[in-house]
Amino acid sequence: EKYKQLHPRLPVTVAETLLHADPQIELPLWLIHMFK
Repeated sequence: EKYKQLHPRLPVTVAETLLHADPQIELPLWLIHMFK
C-alpha cells in the first residue's frame, strides 16, 4: 500500500517493464486487476 502512496503509477510501470522484458511472464492477479 505504501508504494501506491509513493508513486501511484509505479506498479503499472513495473508491469510494463516486466512484460517488455519477458512477454510470457506470469503477472500477479492483483497486477492484472489494476489494468481492468
